[in-house]
Amino acid sequence: MTRFTARFPNRRLAVALLGRGAVAWVLVRLLLLVAPQLSGGALIQLEPTAALAVVGLTGFIGLVHARWRNEPRFFANLGIAPAATLLLSMAPAVVAETLMAVLGGG
Repeated sequence: MTRFTARFPNRRLAVALLGRGAVAWVLVRLLLLVAPQLSGGALIQLEPTAALAVVGLTGFIGLVHARWRNEPRFFANLGIAPAATLLLSMAPAVVAETLMAVLGGG
């Protein structure tokens, strides 16, 4: 039986994944800001469950983007688990949504 040990990506790769996660979070939040205005509705206030959905959607976008760039095979060759890609994509959204909830801006 082969044993697989997953590693965390090096700093440059981790920063790139964090940056892409931050861009994805900004795009999701802009979509949530613009969509109600385009339909003639009022600005929406996100509830905590919706903020969790934003975090999940940001992670999903990060995984899809990595898949689109054919990175899972590259990451597997480096010994990086897919969960690390998901966590690094979601980390900026988690931090930003937490700060918005604490500061009352979400």
